[in-house]
Amino acid sequence: LTNLANNAVPLLRSIFDFIIDFLVVAMLSIYFHLDGSRIMGWLHDNLPLRQRSLFLLDTLEHVVGGYIRGQFTLSFLIGLLVGLGMALLQVPHPILLGVLAFFLAFIPVLGTFISAAACILFALTQNQGWVVSLTHQSWVLAVIVLVYFVAVHAFESHIVGPRIVGHAVGIHPIIA
Repeated sequence: LTNLANNAVPLLRSIFDFIIDFLVVAMLSIYFHLDGSRIMGWLHDNLPLRQRSLFLLDTLEHVVGGYIRGQFTLSFLIGLLVGLGMALLQVPHPILLGVLAFFLAFIPVLGTFISAAACILFALTQNQGWVVSLTHQSWVLAVIVLVYFVAVHAFESHIVGPRIVGHAVGIHPIIA
């Protein structure tokens, strides 16, 4: 029990740290998105002339704001594709899975894996109510969901993502 408790404490702490970091970044992103122009105006008005770098501030506003807008658009597209795909494949709770995919798309790499795992787990329990029994049909659907996620992720990361984020930030898609 002592060994189990010693192993559980760091795991719980890392989960708690992840949740706190996620909430802080989400809240700051929302505030910066809503009040970004007001913050930039305050910085323009209150920074000493010698230390003011309008070019730097304007560029930072354009790049960071563009990246956030591009990432939001990309996350919306991923959520829409996942929700529609799960509805077409008749996976239970497609709207929930689409919303989950939207929020997890903001987490690089790991968000896609968590979203895919959730969809696969829901696919394994298709049309079985409260009793979880893994049938041949549920395994086939889980594999189809996995293939769909690989296709959506490849489409998003290699074709659509660089174009959306690159256009929002103002760089060529190859660089993005």
